[in-house]
Amino acid sequence: MNKIEQIVQSKPLAFDYLALIHNDLISERGNFQPILRAIKSNLELKHIKSISMWLDLVKIDIDRSLEKSWLVTDLIIQAVTSTNFTYKITLFDPIFDVLELDRKQKTTFFTREFCLIIQQHQDIGSSESITLRKIKSYLQTFTEELEEKLFNIANNIPELRFVILRLLTELPLNPDHNYGNKELKKYEKIVETERLSQKRTLAELEKLDKYLEYCKQLRKRASHYLDDYLDKQLDRRNQEIITETKTEELMTNMQTIDDIREKLATELKELCNFLSDKGMTDESSQLVKELKKLEENTYQIAFIATMKAGKSSLINALLGSELLPSLEKSCTGRLTFINHHDGETVAHIIIRDNLLVVSYREPKDLEKYLNKYLQSGLVEKAEIYCPENLGWIDNVQYVNQPFEEINENLDIHIHQAKLILKENEIFIKDVDAVELGSFINNKYVDELKIDTPIRYLKKHIQLDGIQFVDTPGPNSAAHSDHKRITYNFIDK
Repeated sequence: MNKIEQIVQSKPLAFDYLALIHNDLISERGNFQPILRAIKSNLELKHIKSISMWLDLVKIDIDRSLEKSWLVTDLIIQAVTSTNFTYKITLFDPIFDVLELDRKQKTTFFTREFCLIIQQHQDIGSSESITLRKIKSYLQTFTEELEEKLFNIANNIPELRFVILRLLTELPLNPDHNYGNKELKKYEKIVETERLSQKRTLAELEKLDKYLEYCKQLRKRASHYLDDYLDKQLDRRNQEIITETKTEELMTNMQTIDDIREKLATELKELCNFLSDKGMTDESSQLVKELKKLEENTYQIAFIATMKAGKSSLINALLGSELLPSLEKSCTGRLTFINHHDGETVAHIIIRDNLLVVSYREPKDLEKYLNKYLQSGLVEKAEIYCPENLGWIDNVQYVNQPFEEINENLDIHIHQAKLILKENEIFIKDVDAVELGSFINNKYVDELKIDTPIRYLKKHIQLDGIQFVDTPGPNSAAHSDHKRITYNFIDK
């Protein structure tokens, strides 16, 4: 006969009591699920990070509180089935009442203060470990109140001392022993000592958190000082370069700009290695990017202004030729990269999927540039739409419908050609403004670079590594993507 059957036969009142307690605990655990969902919603509403971690903390703490009540029921079964049990079963009510009150107080804390405390710590930038210890300090207060209430019950009801001591300590206990007042005081002292030890541990961990936070701030200051140092070094070098006497001194020691660049690159490499050795990997990675730009020897000069401000006109003035289209509307529809190159002007164009549709206002322009592309061997197949008569062009198919919807605001003109190219990367020599205009706002073009003489600046500065960047006007109503293209380039 097992213990449950024994209780049913010999102490039916005790069985009914335990059955009621079991049902209440199971019901309470089930009712906690909607509370847990409400806590999760509150955490999401406050944009709390690591929500699953905080929910696990809540579940574990409530389950541990419920386990105490389940342990009491197990101890009751042991007591009732022993021959020495002669008390009323309701004797255990005070313990269950105190444990239930403890769970209610914790549930109130989790549904009200819990999310607010986490949000406050997140807003001030506290680490998760600091926030976690703050939460545990609140829970420790509930534990201390529970221990105090249970010891008060033990003082007033000696018959419950074994059960209460079993709840509060992990020490070996004898269920048949009558624990007197002196022994109760001894165990109370043991529990208090353990509690103080836990507090000291939490205090030490808090000191560690503060130290780690100090290290974090120290690293931030070190990064700030490093940035300031680099800025000052850069300013100093700029002053040395632009000051005539310093320039003469530099040119005496370094014969060319390349020597200066190599020396600066060497210093940056040494600084990168130093930062990596100190564990400052983020700062080192940023300098590696700058070092790469320095070694590539490309210095971009971007022309950024609103539509119709005259960016393309200014570049044309510096080039000494009317190369870029310049009209009373948005003419630049993509980033156009211009490199200095002595000799003829060459456009380097990357086409999406070897397919290109070009359009022109005048039929003569369509005929002129299409013949140019066919003769240069760039085109594998060509189709044209042109309402006006053209001279006969070999290997071209004429169609009755335009390939793209005509829209002058989007630079899609009535005379159109659809070209299947042999390669997706093409080079066009002797390019002019009209020809470039068919590429700049063209959705089939992925990248446009131009090599051309920069005649005006060539008289005044060394142009090796200099690259002009003509950007779209960010305020174009007709081209909504112009703002995105320009701002993305600025961010880079």
